[in-house]
Amino acid sequence: MIEMRMTEERRRAVVRANFRALWVFLPLLALPGVMLVLQTVLSRSPSAAGFVFFGLNAMVMGLLLVFAYVWIPRRAEQQRIVFGEGRYAVTTWFGTSRFAASDVAGVVAVDRLSLGGVPPAHHLVLAGHRRRLLLLAGHMWDVEQLRALADDLAARGVPFAHLDRPVAPHELRAMDPRLMPWRQARPIAFALLLVLGVLLLCVLVVAMMLALL
Repeated sequence: MIEMRMTEERRRAVVRANFRALWVFLPLLALPGVMLVLQTVLSRSPSAAGFVFFGLNAMVMGLLLVFAYVWIPRRAEQQRIVFGEGRYAVTTWFGTSRFAASDVAGVVAVDRLSLGGVPPAHHLVLAGHRRRLLLLAGHMWDVEQLRALADDLAARGVPFAHLDRPVAPHELRAMDPRLMPWRQARPIAFALLLVLGVLLLCVLVVAMMLALL
């Protein structure tokens, strides 16, 4: 069996990038509490409920930060790729995917692909028979590591393609929908829907709290 892990340099870079993303996401969590406090301050009959909710909101964000600063480095250290004899186990942020070569319908290596607003990097995409099976990004794995995995799959009869040019996510989806889900192929549209959902949730939370005042 062959086991591959992230290099120390890449692991630290991935942890830092996730911490930065976390601090971008936190203001969205704080928005309902801030809106309710403003409503309470501007109201003709102020109530302590708004400040209580804001305090609870701040406490939840604090607990989230503590959890994230413990969980992210730990999960980054646990990530690995293990394969041999046609069996594969890939540990990512949210668990371990186990599959056989027969579960892979195709492998595509892309030299330059940008996802999530990060700089372009090499990626290895594994398509299953119905949906994408796995996406391995060059920000986490070396070219040699991904090539070793691709070569092992190709040696077992899995179709392999190499795109040695810059490729956009929607181009991969046009090639085969199993390679790229819609949310990543159209990130702007997905982000707009996500922001709209968050705003609607904030309005709903504030309306419910005002009804209790």
